[in-house]
Amino acid sequence: MAEYEGETLAKWPQLNRFNVADQPSGHTIQAMQQTGFHTWVFVFYRCTYSDDAAWNRYVAFMHKEIARSLEVSGTDLLLTQYLDMTVVEDPSTLNNASKAAVREHFENWVDANQDQEKGGPGWDNPLAQSVSNVKVLAPEAVNLRLLFAP
Repeated sequence: MAEYEGETLAKWPQLNRFNVADQPSGHTIQAMQQTGFHTWVFVFYRCTYSDDAAWNRYVAFMHKEIARSLEVSGTDLLLTQYLDMTVVEDPSTLNNASKAAVREHFENWVDANQDQEKGGPGWDNPLAQSVSNVKVLAPEAVNLRLLFAP
């Protein structure tokens, strides 16, 4: 990712319903501007523990793809500084966990992390309340050995 070069949300044009679609990552930036919550997070849950090397390649691949996507869109100088990529690994509770179990864990994680910022700017905004949207892939949907073989 490019080095942070002074781009901030305060310097970025204010996005609204008329221009949000014209801006790459517009909905993310608009939500950050409107809610006052600037950290945006990708949370990866590890639900299979049979191949550490494949998992490490997958996580590295995702880091690179997110960085590439931000760079291609021209938003890397703004959004990289606010990005937090979190990997949750716990074989005792997540090995072969169901989608429902991962979703519940994630919702609890969101609640715990939002509590740290409660009362901050934008907390009462409905956008800030809606961040617990999660897409869960079933373990069988991702075969790490096929996708990330050395």
